[in-house]
This record gives sequence, structure tokens and C-alpha cells, in this order.
Amino acid sequence: MGGHTETWGTVFTRQASIWSVKGKEKIIDGKLAEETIWNVRIRYTDGLNTKMKIVISSTGTEFKILSIIPSEFRREYIDMICRHVT
Repeated sequence: MGGHTETWGTVFTRQASIWSVKGKEKIIDGKLAEETIWNVRIRYTDGLNTKMKIVISSTGTEFKILSIIPSEFRREYIDMICRHVT
């Protein structure tokens, strides 16, 4: 009766390089929460957008894509700025 169900499917699988860019702690609803921003680099791929998420298959760790930065010259790779989803 008007409910909303969100499901995710795999669009493609890629090897990636991932590293932490910055982290901070903040208080949300009286609880300490940490936020970590990550950079994820993959080979150039068409069709990426910020409505997608990244999942590390071996651990199930999820990242929300905040912005996409393609290499400017030869379309060799794409850097994505991501937030760790807890």
C-alpha cells in the first residue's frame, strides 16, 4: 500500500585501488559517529554516476560515490571520491 523497496544490482566488476583521504568524528543524535572520505581509482569505464555505490566483494564494505573525476588526457582511469557507508 504505497511502500517503497530499494534494491541494488551489480552493474560491473572492476579491480580498484582505494585509500583514505580524510576522516572526522561528529555527534549525531547524542552519539559519536565517524565519517571517512575515500578515493577509489579504477580503469576508465563509461556509465558511472553518483547514484551508484561501490561494494568490496571480499568484505561487503559499501561506499557512496560523491563525485567522479575522470583522467583528463587519455581516459586511462577514473577517480571517485566516496563516503564509507556504515
